[in-house]
Amino acid sequence: MIRLLPWLCVLCLLLAACTRVETGKTTATAIHTTSAQTAAATSIQTTTAKISTQMVTTAAATTAVQTTQTAATTTATTQALYGYPENMTYTILADAGAPELCMGMIIKNPSREQLSEAVLLQRYIVDEDGETLLVIPRFDSMKMSVCQAIENEDGTVSAGDELYIIRYTEDGTALALRAQRTEGKTKIVVVVSGGGCEAEYPVTYGGRGGRAENMFLLPIDG
Repeated sequence: MIRLLPWLCVLCLLLAACTRVETGKTTATAIHTTSAQTAAATSIQTTTAKISTQMVTTAAATTAVQTTQTAATTTATTQALYGYPENMTYTILADAGAPELCMGMIIKNPSREQLSEAVLLQRYIVDEDGETLLVIPRFDSMKMSVCQAIENEDGTVSAGDELYIIRYTEDGTALALRAQRTEGKTKIVVVVSGGGCEAEYPVTYGGRGGRAENMFLLPIDG
């Protein structure tokens, strides 16, 4: 038994060495697996980020193209409808938020300074005790009329006989119209036409008193 003891010690040492080797292999495998998983996750995250960036870039490019196309269409439509130089009086007095496709504007109870901007100001009085409406065509070479109002059976109002006409507007043209804006009944209609389009403004009371405000004349079919 004493003779076998050294051999048993050697055997135990060999078993311990084998166990350490297997443990090392297992640890190395686990480390390798974790590294591979980390690398794969990083690759997926990088790819996802690239795709997201590409989507954002594509969306921004699409929005820019749509905005450019809309602006180009609006400009082309304006030029096709009118095709005339803009009236300098309109250019000076129009608000920054004026609709692109308007044919003119009306300023209720204009100041003296505003009236002075129309170098070719014409005046027409319907009612001496009425309020003043400054009618400004947007472009040169347009026609402006003050017409009798016709009340239709469906409750709408249309322009009838012409009472006053400016057949050909020039740069600086505007009309100072004095008329009563009666509530519930329309007496006259202001008409601005040109470029195959027409805009109308029935002169009536809108419940806003005498406060000055701007109104823009849009094409009837626009």
